[in-house]
Amino acid sequence: MSLTPIIEPSDERDEWLAMLDGRYIQVLRRPNIARKILDAYGVKTTSWQNIDHLPDEKMVRLAIYERRLHRPARTRKEIDRTLDLQAHLARMAKDSQEQYFHCHDLGPYRLDWNRNIVVMCLLLFTGLLLVKFDHDWSIRTGIGLVGVTSGMMLSQKLTRFTGPRKLKS
Repeated sequence: MSLTPIIEPSDERDEWLAMLDGRYIQVLRRPNIARKILDAYGVKTTSWQNIDHLPDEKMVRLAIYERRLHRPARTRKEIDRTLDLQAHLARMAKDSQEQYFHCHDLGPYRLDWNRNIVVMCLLLFTGLLLVKFDHDWSIRTGIGLVGVTSGMMLSQKLTRFTGPRKLKS
């Protein structure tokens, strides 16, 4: 394994990063000392834009902040202190894939099932009751109510939304 470059921050408030094998990124805790030591081993310091294969810097820095890698580590496990770029890009690609959702699959937006079922049952019961009468208007009204109720039930089964697998907040 070879330590490819030390990546200097593009903004003075950002952290210095060290990259291993063009894939793994760690935040340098003490960049002044670490740079002096790594310079002795021939490790070069470069900016993010000078490395060809890297994704967007803001996206990677956001992942670093989300995983709290910029904070002092509470463990010595490498996986808890390192961002794997390939795994992160694969996860982002999976999260951005389009997926189909039904109305009852939409995260925090839930259908009020109790109210919905009560209304449909009442409409269906009223429609079937009106069909039993001998009057022409009651039969037509009953058939109409049964049709409306069937449409309400089918609309929930047939309506599909499409969107990314994971919604951005």
